[in-house]
Amino acid sequence: MTTLPNRIARKIKMLAAPRIPLGAYRRLVPRNPVGFFYHAVSDDPPPHIRHLYPIKSAAEFEADLLWLKQHYTVIGYPELAAHAHGERALPEKAAYLSFDDGFAECYSVVRPLLLKHGLPGIFFLATDWIDNTAMYYKSKVSLIMEHGNWRLEIDRDDKNLQSPISNLDLLSLQQSDEPLIDAACAEAGIDIAAYLQKRQPFLTGAQIREMRAEGFIFGGHTRRHHKLSFLRPAEQADEIVASCRIVAEITGDQRVPFAFPFSGDGVDRGMLATLRDQHPFIGPIFDTQKLRREPGIFHRIWADKPVEGVVARNNLAYWLKQAYVNEVNR
Repeated sequence: MTTLPNRIARKIKMLAAPRIPLGAYRRLVPRNPVGFFYHAVSDDPPPHIRHLYPIKSAAEFEADLLWLKQHYTVIGYPELAAHAHGERALPEKAAYLSFDDGFAECYSVVRPLLLKHGLPGIFFLATDWIDNTAMYYKSKVSLIMEHGNWRLEIDRDDKNLQSPISNLDLLSLQQSDEPLIDAACAEAGIDIAAYLQKRQPFLTGAQIREMRAEGFIFGGHTRRHHKLSFLRPAEQADEIVASCRIVAEITGDQRVPFAFPFSGDGVDRGMLATLRDQHPFIGPIFDTQKLRREPGIFHRIWADKPVEGVVARNNLAYWLKQAYVNEVNR
């Protein structure tokens, strides 16, 4: 049982944590490297992303790159992999950039800016979406929300979705609800196959190979962005192994990294170690728990969102400080 003095101390810590300057956190709670991850960058967020989360404009993303170059040594995957294998020490104040899901903006917007600033990046791919052969279930939800003028009634055992379904109902749907989502698309007159062909929302194999030739690194991110904690261990293993194998085949790399979709919560770390022993093409593992320290896992900070009242040049500093606050209050 938590004692009263412990509860008081925790409350004081929670109140004090946001007041500590970022510079003090970097000295008192050292973390090296620090990782940041994005999904897409666009001056005009596309309909298949627009209703899921805010993303930065090209100028806002470039402000992040300038801030990183000023305050950190930006490193790439080779340095991270060598460090993970005990072969190389990291430079002081090391940071890295990664990008999840494989949206087309990684080629059209992110790539030119990274090349402009001479910065490396790691791109994690949900491999079923490569070449636009399938659509992310949440992107389907975003398209439904973009459509706006539709009605649908669906009943199921644990959810009664009345007509019209609210945005909150839609955003709560999971991958297991994809038949419901597809029914909603049909009801709204949204042709997913035509959208994939015309809009090309995801990277193609040709773009991936071009970026790899330019020095960018690609890794697995499951096949269809499954929340792995919802799957049985054998299914988890299959998603990890299959996506890394496909990426290795496309890029020609002997070993590729893997990043959990959503998070790695609920995935047994012993199983991960066994998979990597059995399949040498699976490289270092990346997760999303900000500044958490965990053997064999690189954790990253979500950096997509602009913040109202925080100027672009300070946005990354804002998210880094929030990560420190989260870490000391954990």
